[in-house]
Amino acid sequence: MPYITVKEEVEAGKLKILHHAETFDPLYSHMLITKKKWQLPAAEAFAELVLHSICEAVC
Repeated sequence: MPYITVKEEVEAGKLKILHHAETFDPLYSHMLITKKKWQLPAAEAFAELVLHSICEAVC
């Protein structure tokens, strides 16, 4: 589960992170963006967030 989804609960002490030795295969997904069409501001913000997160992990 992504940390961002449980961050508040972990910080409040409602959840605890359990570390494990298992490794998991990467999860791949695709996102298509049509630049010729108008997009909702929320969709644009989501796309920027995803691209920024990927760049932090890979770059």
